[in-house]
Amino acid sequence: MIKKILYIDSNHPIAQMYYSALKSSGYQIELATTGTDGLLAARNNQYDLILMDINLIEHSGAEIVQSLRGGSINLIPDSDIIILTNTDPDESFKDIAEAYLIKSETTPDKLISIIQQL
Repeated sequence: MIKKILYIDSNHPIAQMYYSALKSSGYQIELATTGTDGLLAARNNQYDLILMDINLIEHSGAEIVQSLRGGSINLIPDSDIIILTNTDPDESFKDIAEAYLIKSETTPDKLISIIQQL
């Protein structure tokens, strides 16, 4: 069951919309607004879910996922990953993320429903 979420997104208005919806739905959520802050938080804390954009400041979402899951040691074995972005689906995330969602097609309610299914 997902309880604690790290949300990494540098688009402040959109991030705030999803953050508020998740928080009001009872999730413990931490928001990182740069790739560097998100990577540090993911390495130093335990999360049930990492929700992230691909287009970030300082590090891309791809770099973060590769750093956390791409090597011989999975640094986040107990964390699911959902990509939430405006970029068309990237096949490289197919095997390492539980879901790949397009922001313009994903309402906060739809996102919460998907999280509840994990």
